[in-house]
Amino acid sequence: MSAAEIVPEHVDEALRPEVVMSLDERRDRIIEIAEQAADDIGHELIAAKREHRGEFMAWVQRSLPFGIDKAERLMAIARSFENVDPEIRAALPPRYTALFEFTRIPIDSVVVGIESGAVTPEMTTAEARDWVAEARAAQFGVEPAPAPAPRPVKPGPEPGFDPNPRLTADIVARELLRNPREDLSAPLETLLRAWLDPKETVHDPSAARSAP
Repeated sequence: MSAAEIVPEHVDEALRPEVVMSLDERRDRIIEIAEQAADDIGHELIAAKREHRGEFMAWVQRSLPFGIDKAERLMAIARSFENVDPEIRAALPPRYTALFEFTRIPIDSVVVGIESGAVTPEMTTAEARDWVAEARAAQFGVEPAPAPAPRPVKPGPEPGFDPNPRLTADIVARELLRNPREDLSAPLETLLRAWLDPKETVHDPSAARSAP
């Protein structure tokens, strides 16, 4: 009996002996199959939490190959799509991280997105997150959170001069007691000035030393 005869007819074509895939392709299929089981895993977790409330979190951390954060997301997916039409469920991206984003809005809004073609199984997690944010903003009249503004860039110091030496006040005090002023380095003297009087405008110490 050949290997081809051993494989039942109902088995996925990709599993037949005559089909050869790269390891990367097999990896992608395995990930996809695992992600598509999110609903089933979520329901199992819900049952375990209901049956063993006092032990659930420790059990997840001790016995499962993922943490409590992923467990909570899988349960949210199971609750949100429990009574959803299979055709609607099939129109959503299979990866659980993307699927979780759709639990943040009513299923009616998700259906509208599917019918308009905006929501597809090929959506990435980032695309799903952006679409959900826009849908929530339209539904609740709330603008999506703006991207954080870039921090202002402070003017750089003169070449060869560091106005913010990384020295603590204790180091400055010890150096001050141990060395006369003329022996202090320029960065050290600058820090000392700022430490003694934070309001003082810091200038290049070489210019300060030339003053009488």
